[in-house]
Amino acid sequence: MADDNYLRESILAPSAKILAGYSPIMPTFQGQISEEQLLELLAYIKSQRPVERRGEP
Repeated sequence: MADDNYLRESILAPSAKILAGYSPIMPTFQGQISEEQLLELLAYIKSQRPVERRGEP
């Protein structure tokens, strides 16, 4: 589970935390979306249900 701060940073500064083995390909949205749009995007992301994977409970 990701909290609001992690999601916010991932949208505004996606290169801040890159896991080993992954390329930093997501563009930044810093200065491209308003605070209101960011809050709406966070609300949408949090409203999505986790995807069940086969073979996992």
